[in-house]
Amino acid sequence: MFKIKLQGLDKTKPKMAAVWTNWLNDCQNETTACVAANANGHTYDIKDSVYRRNTIKKHYFFDRDMGPPFYGKCAYCEATVVGKQHGDVEHFRPKARVTDEHDNIIHLKDANGTTLLDIKGKPIPHPGYYWLAYDLHNLLPSCQICNQASDFGGKRNRFPVTTEHATMAAEVSDEKPLLINPASGDDADNPAKHLKIDFKTGVMLPKTTRGKMCIDVFDLNERQSLLDDRRNVRRIVWSLLAEIDTKPQDVDQLQMELKDILQGKKAYTMAARAVFEAYTAQN
Repeated sequence: MFKIKLQGLDKTKPKMAAVWTNWLNDCQNETTACVAANANGHTYDIKDSVYRRNTIKKHYFFDRDMGPPFYGKCAYCEATVVGKQHGDVEHFRPKARVTDEHDNIIHLKDANGTTLLDIKGKPIPHPGYYWLAYDLHNLLPSCQICNQASDFGGKRNRFPVTTEHATMAAEVSDEKPLLINPASGDDADNPAKHLKIDFKTGVMLPKTTRGKMCIDVFDLNERQSLLDDRRNVRRIVWSLLAEIDTKPQDVDQLQMELKDILQGKKAYTMAARAVFEAYTAQN
């Protein structure tokens, strides 16, 4: 998991610029309709076909060759998604149902912290962050293992916080999530502040409570493939650095390869950066 800087599609290409603009406009229109329906007490069906529109999903969220911000990787575990599995366009703040870290349903509460009940005396579940269902900054590319229920856990609708869950847009700024959104633009969400990697073992280590929550929710150490791939990154980066020091005739090409890795164009950027820091500290 590394910090992602959100960017749009390549606006130098007229066709893609039009696709991008049309999508943003449609998302805004659906958001307006969704908020209005909820304000009037009506049920609104969030349209999957809009927020994960095929052209946007392909060219923005999961195209390794298209470039930033994601390079075809899962925003949570950093594994390459393209070519290995079907990726999900995932809502950081769940769109229609909210649970805690144990997957227990979150219920609405009044100002005194008392659970609100419906006319039948049943607890009222949190409606989800419906106003963010089409929000670019709330949408992340995720591998299916990180997002969906599986033997390894998965985020699903889990969204643990240390405060009360926001129930309207004005309350979001006061909310304290325990998960990290690497695309939020907020420095507090910089994964490097919460996580580190033992690149020799491939194990992700927590630096904060939020880091530990990410490890637990996404099972970042329970998948042997992740551990193996992070260790493999160590061999690749260490070898590149050694060649840069010993093969001056190839230094330009080698440095370009290293730059691509460290800038996030390849999988497991956090591991690569950890190796780079360790190597430069020794040499």
